[in-house]
Amino acid sequence: MLGFSSAAAFAFALADPDRIPNDVAIAMSPTVGWVMLACAVFACLIFLLQSERWRRWWLTNEDPRPVAAFRIVFAFLCICNINDLWEYFTFLFSDEGIFISDAARQLVAPAQFKGFGDGIGDDPYGFFDVPAVLEFFKGHKYSLLYFWDTPTAMWVQLIGFYTVTVLFMFGWKTRVMGVLSFLMMNSFFLRNHLFWEGTELVYRVFFFYLLLAKSGHAYSIDNWLRTRKLRKQGLLSERHGPGGGAGVAPSPEHPQGLQAVYRLIPAWPRNLMMLNLGVLYCFTGVVKNGHVWAKGDALYYALNMDHFYRFYPQEVSSILGLNMFRLATWITHWWEAMFPMMVLGTIIRWGIREQLPRLEGWRLWAVRACWVAFGLGCLAVVLITLPVHHVELPKSWWTTQRVQIFTAVGWIALMAAIGAGFWFLNRRPPTVKIRGKRYLLDLDWFCRWFLGRRVWLTLGLIFHGNLQLLMNIGMFPPIMMSTYLFFLQGNEPGRILRFFGRGLAKAFPWLPLPADVRRGEPPLPAEDRTLPHHRRDGRRLPPTVLYGMLVAAIVGVVLHASPLVPWFKVSVLGREETAPGANLGIHFAWTLIAMFSFMTIYTYVQGHRGTKHFALKLIGLAALIVAYVGVMSLTGETTQEKDQLLYYKLAASGTLLLVFCLNQVPAIHRHLAKIGLTFSPPDRPKREPDMPAIDPQTGHTIAPWSYGPGGRLLVGSLVLYHVIAIAIWELPEKDCISTFRIKAREPFSTWVLATQTDQQWGMFAPNPPRHNVLMRTVVTDETGERWDLRTDTYALERKPIPWVWNDRMRKMNRRIIGGESGKGDWYQQWYARFICRQWALSHRGVMPQKVELYKVSYRMPAPEIVAKQGWYVPEKLLYDTGREERQHTTKCASSDHGQLPNFIRERHGLPLLEEGVFKPWIHNKKKAWDKRYDPPKTTDGTKPSTTSTTAGKRAATVKPSLARGEGEAAAPEPAAAETKALAKPVD
Repeated sequence: MLGFSSAAAFAFALADPDRIPNDVAIAMSPTVGWVMLACAVFACLIFLLQSERWRRWWLTNEDPRPVAAFRIVFAFLCICNINDLWEYFTFLFSDEGIFISDAARQLVAPAQFKGFGDGIGDDPYGFFDVPAVLEFFKGHKYSLLYFWDTPTAMWVQLIGFYTVTVLFMFGWKTRVMGVLSFLMMNSFFLRNHLFWEGTELVYRVFFFYLLLAKSGHAYSIDNWLRTRKLRKQGLLSERHGPGGGAGVAPSPEHPQGLQAVYRLIPAWPRNLMMLNLGVLYCFTGVVKNGHVWAKGDALYYALNMDHFYRFYPQEVSSILGLNMFRLATWITHWWEAMFPMMVLGTIIRWGIREQLPRLEGWRLWAVRACWVAFGLGCLAVVLITLPVHHVELPKSWWTTQRVQIFTAVGWIALMAAIGAGFWFLNRRPPTVKIRGKRYLLDLDWFCRWFLGRRVWLTLGLIFHGNLQLLMNIGMFPPIMMSTYLFFLQGNEPGRILRFFGRGLAKAFPWLPLPADVRRGEPPLPAEDRTLPHHRRDGRRLPPTVLYGMLVAAIVGVVLHASPLVPWFKVSVLGREETAPGANLGIHFAWTLIAMFSFMTIYTYVQGHRGTKHFALKLIGLAALIVAYVGVMSLTGETTQEKDQLLYYKLAASGTLLLVFCLNQVPAIHRHLAKIGLTFSPPDRPKREPDMPAIDPQTGHTIAPWSYGPGGRLLVGSLVLYHVIAIAIWELPEKDCISTFRIKAREPFSTWVLATQTDQQWGMFAPNPPRHNVLMRTVVTDETGERWDLRTDTYALERKPIPWVWNDRMRKMNRRIIGGESGKGDWYQQWYARFICRQWALSHRGVMPQKVELYKVSYRMPAPEIVAKQGWYVPEKLLYDTGREERQHTTKCASSDHGQLPNFIRERHGLPLLEEGVFKPWIHNKKKAWDKRYDPPKTTDGTKPSTTSTTAGKRAATVKPSLARGEGEAAAPEPAAAETKALAKPVD
């Protein structure tokens, strides 16, 4: 609700470098930040007051089949998504494409390659030293294609990706193959961002979550090999044997017990997927706040974009543009924005299904009070920011003050209605009688029909299915529909598969299907929750500790963001004031470290109190934590000291990681436990009762814990950290939160970027494009003749109808020529240089004179005009009303990388260039890298502080031709652009 209300109030807009900051909005930003912090505190209190419920939601086990089904479909679609670029593999990912190797390293990941020489000029090839290697691994853009990107090497890596992804899909060495597939997929994604769409974000984010899940525990070769081995040993619970496939506890008949076919797995990765999908839909729905979406014309404009439609939509648009299209737009808009309601319904129904006890007494009233305070806090955010977002029209009755009053009244009324409805359905549900059968309209019924999958996922399937049918936008609709698989519960994937299996068996009796499928038997149950090997310890962090951690977090934010610490340093300690805007507070990362260290020690004390040498082990743990934090917090004054400290930090982190990994090996864990390197020592006296396997009040089986106390602490902290990180990352780029938005990201940025879960969802927001923007590329050859390469849909051969196979070049053309956000100048010069090289490659090595890029566009007529005047022919409208603007010109002979280099000429047997003809992009990085050890000099000859930055010196080493190549004209400003009516294409 907080994210929804804040995003609704802030009305997200795409970044515009020419946008004038709103000083009034910036001035209110601190106030907005503190109110949002108060909302976050009340939200945390809601969770803490129900901490046992949320522990059960995140940290218990569940059926592995929903995640396994998602793994199979997701891996297949990963291959399809990469294949969506098959025509442009060389163009995007090889040294014969848009970026030669050294240009790709410098343009896409410059910070990682500061210590890497390209073998050009005075720079040797490769990393200069060990610190340079470590600089690369600081990340986060890791790709083998930065080092081996010949077409042959690219194809070898592509085959490798296909191999490991297919193995991941079939579930052989599932976790290992998944990690390899994830790394190799990102190896392609991070070599070049030109082709990126929202599709790539979905694959990156949800692939990471999938890696966290034990998806190989079902529908996999791994599980098949495991069950085959157990069956041979007589240790497997079979369908018609003891346990019915769910496992059997040890007994005289089965001393070792019988293992289940489908073992339970941790639930938290799937829960993260559901939450992030809710964030995706909500954010992209809320930021679609432009007038086109409000009017209902977004679907009309989206379907009429020349780059996307499969069939000519103009005739249908003239009939349905003002009725069905508008209805579909409004439904889609609100379905996206309200999608988290389905996630909420899923959580509520999970609680009902698990028969969790209701809140009673003071906790119930405290939760209600926190919900009210949370809702009022969200209202305060809206009311504070409304004056800078509401446009008050002249002579309009709807003044800003009246809009605020009506918003407040409506908001409070909605809160009251939600609260009353929830109480009514939960405490006094009505009943209705239909055809002699009585139905109970309780909370479960409401969540099933109004907040349930049957409504929300069905709408999603209709929406994305229509996108797939009518628009060619690649693998975005399939991957979005595949994410609905992780909303399945328990054995539902097995029931769905058996439903289709029975149908296939009847239609094709010769198919080799299992006999139990033909007989219509139900799927096997998952592992029995009551088996004795499951974790059921009763240890937990007491509520006082949890509330203390919340207080610590609030204090940490205050110390980081408020003027309290700067005032103390200046007024009490007598230090000099710094420049305005400098943050002298205590960084919030220190608060996070202190909180996690305290919880670690507390959990350790819980486990070791009463064991041998307890005091010694506790002192040792505290000393190790202090030593580790001390090493990681050291900052050297000189570059040499920083490099030396980096080795110590790597050694400390590596040792910690090694101990963690060794603890996963049972034989080694027993030895480490003897010296206290565990949270559950074998000689620990029993103090708290174990959690029962069956609830004595309801008779319902209770899901076991996924991990022991230490694992629950680690995973619980990680989940909380990640959820907060994504919530902060999704804050929109608005002036009214500008003073804290970037600062708030700092404690989380390393984690979010390293895990590839950085995300901003704003497709067709705030409005869809209303112009069709195309790119025309014209080459002037060595004789002066001009050639139109006809690489966009103005050329009929580039516009097949129906358009079956996706062509990513259409999207890339829009990005290059400025049809997407930004002007595209950065890509234009490099694309033009690529055309110079590609022309030489396909013309016996002869270089053209120049390459010109033209922006061709025409405005789509409004749906009212089409409905009144009839449908239009896009080719005729382009010819009659189109505009053409020359955006960029590159002179091939004098531009960096504008000539085909000799190593590519040798590869293709073309005549070599004479020395000096090829214009390399010289960086002189070795000289700058060596100078980083030198103290910077000032104008008066004195040596300044060794902590001063060398960013200016590093920036000076970047050649000016990055922005404007030598001998080429950069894109003119819009006012000076050469604009004329669309001319007849050059033959």
